Amino acid sequence: ARVALSVGGGRAEPDVSTRAQCPDTRVGAMSHPRNRHMRRPDKRGEYFFDRDPRCFQIILNFYRTGRVFLPHDTGNAVTSATVAAESSAE
Repeated sequence: ARVALSVGGGRAEPDVSTRAQCPDTRVGAMSHPRNRHMRRPDKRGEYFFDRDPRCFQIILNFYRTGRVFLPHDTGNAVTSATVAAESSAE
């Protein structure tokens, strides 16, 4: 099942198999039955993450592929350090 994630003004809908790739992360953990308390969508049914949407797309691609690919078109705006900081759980 897909969930709608609102990330810094962007939107993503990763399915359960994608989210399950990284169960120790916030996005991965929220899908586990024991973490029902983490599932509090807003009135549109979306889960809000106060994160950089450019970094989040890189993080989702990591969930899918197991590798980090930094796009060349972001210049210095997205680095491995910013992706690591954005991927940390709060």
